[in-house]
Amino acid sequence: MDDGDRSLNTALSLSSSTAQEKKGARTTIKPQQLDVLCKAYDTCSKPNKPQREQLVAETGLSLRVIQVWFQNKRSKERKGKTP
Repeated sequence: MDDGDRSLNTALSLSSSTAQEKKGARTTIKPQQLDVLCKAYDTCSKPNKPQREQLVAETGLSLRVIQVWFQNKRSKERKGKTP
């Protein structure tokens, strides 16, 4: 490996670590929280903002985490990957 390859690899590793820092840590959803979200999804797959805010109060998760969870759940269901 020559110096050009080393500098490219270093630049790539630095940029990927910077990208991870921007995204933030992944949120782990606990089984109790997942149960609440799944029950809410069975009732309504597209909850409005007040419904999502109620889920925030019940689960302790952020509004954004709940919003993304519902988006991912709908996407998985469209693809037929729901367990």
